[in-house]
Amino acid sequence: MLGVTLPMDEYRCLQSVNQPTKFTLALAEKLYGMEQLSTATVTGKDATKKLDPQITLAIKNEVLRVFGSHLSGEEKAKMWNSCSASIAGKCKNLRYARKKALELQGTLSNINA
Repeated sequence: MLGVTLPMDEYRCLQSVNQPTKFTLALAEKLYGMEQLSTATVTGKDATKKLDPQITLAIKNEVLRVFGSHLSGEEKAKMWNSCSASIAGKCKNLRYARKKALELQGTLSNINA
């Protein structure tokens, strides 16, 4: 995977995932980690960090290898767009949860002060 590696036992756990978007998210969580997903975006827009493009490309290549071997180029592009959108959605949800947790922490600090 383009110099991006995942221990074989962790990869084997992913082999039961039979939907491209869920497989993509599982790989992203393993390769990026939840902390990095919560502080970045796929594109790096809106003053946020961009997820490592090499890891994103490795995920794309693996998803297409596993799920796209029988698809046309257009179908592969459509599938990857859905997968990429699922990573973007995960990042957005984690950023929102992180923001809310920080707000709650601030509120609790003010109450306890």
